[in-house]
Amino acid sequence: VGTHTNFALFLMSNPHLKKNVKHIYIMGGGVRSQNPTGCCPKNDTSCVPRQCGDHGNMFTTYTKNPYAEFNIYGDPFGAYQVFHSGIPITLVPLDATNTIPITESFFKAFEEQQSTYEAQYSFQSLKIARDTWFDDQFYTSYFMWDSFMSGVALSIMRNGQKPNGDNDFAEMEVMNITVVTSNEPYGVHDGSNPFFDGHASPKFDLLKGGVHSGHVQTGFNDSFCVLKGSTKGKCQVTAV
Repeated sequence: VGTHTNFALFLMSNPHLKKNVKHIYIMGGGVRSQNPTGCCPKNDTSCVPRQCGDHGNMFTTYTKNPYAEFNIYGDPFGAYQVFHSGIPITLVPLDATNTIPITESFFKAFEEQQSTYEAQYSFQSLKIARDTWFDDQFYTSYFMWDSFMSGVALSIMRNGQKPNGDNDFAEMEVMNITVVTSNEPYGVHDGSNPFFDGHASPKFDLLKGGVHSGHVQTGFNDSFCVLKGSTKGKCQVTAV
């Protein structure tokens, strides 16, 4: 949950301890995700189209990068290290979490059923998010992100951590994945890419011309990511 910085630094600084890590559970990234929020109906002219049908959930930078997912975007290079560590990984991406929105009916049902301190704490945390979420988009933009991943992880472990990832909440699929850390055109060198720029040989034996060798988004307002004549940015960094 969150960025992978600390764990990546741990693995890079203590490679001999990697054998002690049995499994990693991650909520993050977008494999084949689509974000169904905002004004998705094509005939809806009552508001400005927002996050709608793209991979990411970086709401504050949608006009620059509609593809990035928050936990990977925070440190794509750290995420790359973890994903390529060789430790078995169970990834719960936006593909899964975006199928479980916090609807108004769910919120009301939760509010009426708080029989334990844990439930009260969880509801108050959710209510704070609802009360501070931007305008009227909470019930169409807020999903069970980390909580769903936690449920999947606990269920897998409770079921004996079978190789097929058998659990009570989701169907699992074995895939080869990576973290896209740069944007097209691949091979551009402009000082933004710590894997390639300033190095005679790319770090970690990465190949030139691949998904790690282009421009890296340098901030929310990176002008490189602006696509002239469009409200949707062109950057795709930090997708999985």
